[in-house]
Amino acid sequence: MRSAYKTPDIALNARRPGELEAEILVVPVFESPAEDEAWLDDACGGALARARATAEFRGKLFDTLIAAVTAKSLNAPRLMFVGAGPAADWTMRVNDRLTALD
Repeated sequence: MRSAYKTPDIALNARRPGELEAEILVVPVFESPAEDEAWLDDACGGALARARATAEFRGKLFDTLIAAVTAKSLNAPRLMFVGAGPAADWTMRVNDRLTALD
């Protein structure tokens, strides 16, 4: 029997986001906004900053926010921000949990 659902291809990649073509890019984001986070916020038309301002997204471990991409520099229609918790608590174990590699 043929399945009506196709499992999506998922890949971890260290290339620059503008070099990737995807249906959605998943990006870890810490609780405290990082200095280099501005380009992400610009890419989604300010949705990340608005969500942080209203506490809809706080960057707590496993929080999620999906935003439409408005920047032409990205080859994906959506960004999914995944909370990575406090930057000071970042370890490879946290990384593995976020990427479900353990």
